[in-house]
Amino acid sequence: MSISRRQILLGAAFLQPGNSVVAIVLGPPGSGKTTQAKFLKGKYGIPIFSAETLLKKSHDRKSSFSKKIKGKLSPDELLTDQGMNELVREAVTKADHSKGFVLDGYPMTRPQAEYLSGVLKELSLPEPLVIHLQVPDAVVMQRMTQRARADDKPEIIGRRLKFYKEEEAAVLGYYPENRVLRVDGTKTADNISKQIDSALAGKGH
Repeated sequence: MSISRRQILLGAAFLQPGNSVVAIVLGPPGSGKTTQAKFLKGKYGIPIFSAETLLKKSHDRKSSFSKKIKGKLSPDELLTDQGMNELVREAVTKADHSKGFVLDGYPMTRPQAEYLSGVLKELSLPEPLVIHLQVPDAVVMQRMTQRARADDKPEIIGRRLKFYKEEEAAVLGYYPENRVLRVDGTKTADNISKQIDSALAGKGH
């Protein structure tokens, strides 16, 4: 998949000098979202807020972050839209978000996307650019089974993919087409980063 002219214009408009950068890296399990979020962090000097990392921190009894969150929500509530919204809001507002940030694994539902828009308005930050890593189910299955983790069994992967696909359309449908950058996620991590970089820099391949 090559970068289209629309994507080039989108990237060029998105990264005008002095603009804050808010990006959502969206893709199925095993698509390499975290790797590309780290690439954006290094490229633009902005923090990453990962849903998985925030959930882990929320379960660490020793952290001040955990104490704040647990004072508001029960463990079961953390996995609801409200719970994830609270986690992200707490993390973003406490960090230096002046230049923007990258979101990995959030929003995963339309209500979360709607909530995020409200937070961005309050913080005087722009609506995000959604970087959509497109990976076929068969490739996701292959990648995740090769990791050999305890929770990467085919039936578990299948359930995660089903949930993702049910919510993906709703999240993508929330954002205007001119805010979505579609990237071929079947390539190597370096190649994917180059695709993103080319689009955001206003260059073609």
